[in-house]
Amino acid sequence: MNISAFNKTRRVMKEHTKRPVPSPVKPSPKRIKYK
Repeated sequence: MNISAFNKTRRVMKEHTKRPVPSPVKPSPKRIKYK
């Protein structure tokens, strides 16, 4: 049960990190280019 819980937390952490990373990263370079 501990292994399954770890895998679930790892998948959630990876999904949460991949989603918020591409979002703020895209508007960052766009604002710099516009400036």
